[in-house]
Amino acid sequence: MRPYFIQAISNCAISASAIFIPIFAKELGASYLSIGLIGTSYGMAIFLSSYIFGRLSDMYGYKLFLKIGLLVAGFAFFFQSFASSPTTLLLIRFMAGFSAGIFPASLATYVYESKRKLGRFAAWVLLDGQSVVSQLD
Repeated sequence: MRPYFIQAISNCAISASAIFIPIFAKELGASYLSIGLIGTSYGMAIFLSSYIFGRLSDMYGYKLFLKIGLLVAGFAFFFQSFASSPTTLLLIRFMAGFSAGIFPASLATYVYESKRKLGRFAAWVLLDGQSVVSQLD
């Protein structure tokens, strides 16, 4: 398994989604408030999921949560493109956030236990500090 590659690819999906979902929501007729709620639901879901599954992977081992998390996240991010209204996008985005919080703790545990450099692993995280909503005008 190549954890650096998994980290890079998963963060590309998350970052690309963060860029295009507000634009997609605007095309579906969402107001700025709705776009904010869609983003908030994603953030709250990933926070909640990271907390829950980080603890569970500590208790029951990381391999199961790593495999399930990557599989579920792949499907959840794929289904975002099938949203037909702002409400369905909100629900699917919540599921995407929840699924995106399943595997990162398990992946970090795998890197640590395989005696790889955690700093190099963490460097593969892509950070995007730009506000996408301001680009919709």
